Amino acid sequence: MSSSSYNVLFLLRSDAGIKPGGDLVQARFYQKVLEEKNSCKVFFSHDLTMREIREISWDLVQVFNISRLHENMALLRGVEFRSLLLTPIMQPGFSFGSKLVVKNFIRGLLWGRASLQYLRSPSELLNQFDGFVFLSDAERSAFFASFPAYSASDNAIYQNGVADGLAADGHPRFFDFMVAGRIEPKKRVVEAVEAVAKAAPKSILVCVGGINWYHPIYCLKFFLQVLKGNVVYLGRRDPSVVYDFMRRAKVLLNFSELEVSPLVDLEALACGCYVVSTIYSYSHLPDGERYVRIDVKDISQCFVAIRKSLESDGNIFMKINTWAENSGAYHGLVNRMFKANKNDGVDE
Repeated sequence: MSSSSYNVLFLLRSDAGIKPGGDLVQARFYQKVLEEKNSCKVFFSHDLTMREIREISWDLVQVFNISRLHENMALLRGVEFRSLLLTPIMQPGFSFGSKLVVKNFIRGLLWGRASLQYLRSPSELLNQFDGFVFLSDAERSAFFASFPAYSASDNAIYQNGVADGLAADGHPRFFDFMVAGRIEPKKRVVEAVEAVAKAAPKSILVCVGGINWYHPIYCLKFFLQVLKGNVVYLGRRDPSVVYDFMRRAKVLLNFSELEVSPLVDLEALACGCYVVSTIYSYSHLPDGERYVRIDVKDISQCFVAIRKSLESDGNIFMKINTWAENSGAYHGLVNRMFKANKNDGVDE
């Protein structure tokens, strides 16, 4: 088989197409760099029917999100593939528990992915992977500490990057603060709005992101803050619009209680924002003049960081690598998978 005929399947959560998030953005950039440099064609599972997935013999299947492992592996029933990679995107404190398995099973029923895979232990599923792709050294260390049996497995670190050409463009900073992300409890958007209202009450705060109505009470609390005038809400917007607002905001606040390697931090830094982010992540970024991580559950730390951020020099910019610039180790791992030409499969 020539290298130009490699077929790759990216297997994301079932609702990735209707509930896009950072994992889908990440996967799309992976697709771009693979198709440009590894001479292959990348398909997304949520864009294909099961019949289409089973009709192709895949050279590589890359599975995203360890929290959806049972759900995603169920889809591979009857699918022929040679190599299998996992991108865990593992949040701090992650562990397999009965609650997670039940949630995945319910989602599997709703999306037609119910399978005996849900009865398998995590180790039975993880044993099938030929390699792993991590977002940072910290995530890799945490993963192998949780699953030491796989510490000798082939792996690569592919740090998140930004799109080519994403940079500050010299616009004046009209807004003091910005929050970008879904409106849901784990993102702590309401807490960020309340903290700004108390720590810097005369500031302008803009919020961009979709409403997650799986958490109706929390979303209603957010709209109460909008009615109070504490936040200007723009709804869900295309990335290009979000970047335009980042170029016009002084500070980005990321008060999330669970992240892996926050893409929004990188995008905001590239657009010239000062970033106040969460310690509850495996970010590869060190603290610096434009980037600080705090315990977002400690209100006093939030107040101090908010006030200090307004005093920052708006003319200092950070160089953030693009996805292509960070992709070397990932390309190497994928090429090793292609060359291995394994003939493993998943069956029940």
